[in-house]
Amino acid sequence: MTNFPYRPNVAMLLYRPSTYQLWIGERHGEPGHWQFPQGGVDSGSSLEENVIRELVEELGAQANKFGSPVRLQATHRYDFTKPRQYGGEFFRGQDQTFWAVAYLGTDADFNLSALEPEFQKFRWVSSADVRSMAPSRRLVGYEAALTEFDALVSSLKGGK
Repeated sequence: MTNFPYRPNVAMLLYRPSTYQLWIGERHGEPGHWQFPQGGVDSGSSLEENVIRELVEELGAQANKFGSPVRLQATHRYDFTKPRQYGGEFFRGQDQTFWAVAYLGTDADFNLSALEPEFQKFRWVSSADVRSMAPSRRLVGYEAALTEFDALVSSLKGGK
């Protein structure tokens, strides 16, 4: 597998600006598997454009419901158990970048079945809840992003 590249990936910490709660979705057809929206990067588009495209595709809300993506410093690289094919190319794993994105809409703006469903339901939760809900294989990559998000929220609240 070492001869295959890593697939660039964006993972989004979508949050409500009023409460700083995070959006976490239960994967379609996988009860109990909660995760952040994420997806592969299309070449020819900026990472920010890919963030918004993935949010629109996976959550079914219009692009104007999402604030400007803020890139976090956290990254995560992981290997697949076997190579996967995306767009005619095989990859050994994914290189994730993490993004904080304010959600400007309402829950009614989501349509989880708009395209090919990724999620069957969602919740707005605290970062502590994410830590208890996300599968351990995801949490290992989420931890640095959650810590960074918590620090960002603390600074926005004036360190309270």
